[in-house]
Amino acid sequence: VILDDNDETLDVIDIDDMIGSRVEINVDDSTMGPTLDKNAANEPDSAVLVDRNGHATLHLFVYPRHDLTESTFLQRIGLSPTKHKPNPSYVRKTTGMGVRSAFSRKFVLSPSEDLQDASAVASSLQKMCSKPRADRFKKYLVLVYPMSGPKRNGVDLATKTVEPMLDEAGSEAEICVTTHANHAFELASSDKDLARYDALILVGGDGIVHEVLNGIAERDDKDHILKTMKFGIVGCGTANGLATSICHRSGERYGPVTECFLVCK
Repeated sequence: VILDDNDETLDVIDIDDMIGSRVEINVDDSTMGPTLDKNAANEPDSAVLVDRNGHATLHLFVYPRHDLTESTFLQRIGLSPTKHKPNPSYVRKTTGMGVRSAFSRKFVLSPSEDLQDASAVASSLQKMCSKPRADRFKKYLVLVYPMSGPKRNGVDLATKTVEPMLDEAGSEAEICVTTHANHAFELASSDKDLARYDALILVGGDGIVHEVLNGIAERDDKDHILKTMKFGIVGCGTANGLATSICHRSGERYGPVTECFLVCK
């Protein structure tokens, strides 16, 4: 991010930390009304509604990692939040980094900006976020085990973290909360038409993974599902061994936001 007046760098955003980008149109309804003032509108009187205070906003959805070398002890062990701030001298690091958290950017476009150009920029950034994969999953089935782990927070995690992040990444999520024992097995084995979805995201502990895979093994189309379906896990169980192992293999520190970040990428 560069200031035009003197080419001063105000911030550096790493594309590897971004999961999505979009342009939104914002209109203040209170400023909509008939054009009656010729001097203000510089055009003939008209009863047609004219936008007097509409603007477009470019959103960049970014989830950088905490730099542990610049964190306090309480921040490193997760007992104190770390607030990100613009960093014009940012340099990408691969070691000494902590969990990810949201630090999205919002840029209000001036009326003179070409909306078509801004949308093209947002679209290009959206594609770059998913590299090296060219396509992007559009339909996710999110299976939630609400009683998993000591916090029993699977539903909150799904609705307040997973679903919003998938939306930021340009994907649609359908959330299904299990209601009884072996419900995930029943959904995976016969109740759900899994072919409708591009990916299956499991929110829970290691148990829901085994339950879903065992359910899929009972299906007539199990070979096709296992060949084409993508799986993700956001751990909220007691140990979260699989989710932790995936984060470790990806060079990340485990945590629900980080795990959902990996799903979005």
